[in-house]
Amino acid sequence: MNENALLKRCTGLCGRLLPSTSEYFYYSNYVTKSLRGKCKECKDKEKAASRSEKQIGNSPDRCGSCGTDKGNILGDINTATHERYGYLCARCYKVVRDFHGDTKRMRNVINYIDRTRKHPI
Repeated sequence: MNENALLKRCTGLCGRLLPSTSEYFYYSNYVTKSLRGKCKECKDKEKAASRSEKQIGNSPDRCGSCGTDKGNILGDINTATHERYGYLCARCYKVVRDFHGDTKRMRNVINYIDRTRKHPI
């Protein structure tokens, strides 16, 4: 570590005070010779989390239920804790909202439709 390097606080989750060098921070794509605010470790963790969300259908570009990328894609969150569950299109979101997230009731309705409808709509 360079003893003469200025220190910079990471704006990521770690919030550590690190030497302001390219060893700890990536260069900005927008400003020449400017270092990003988040340290390399925080930025790498952020990228990895983003990649895994997209792989499991948790992307803001696509509905996590039916897979459509058409229409409004809405964030599905727990209103009490603000925990993000994922993203749903407006039609799937309406189903979840109408059933209040009660999966047992949803399954019962699906079973009813399967039993009573000879031809799917």
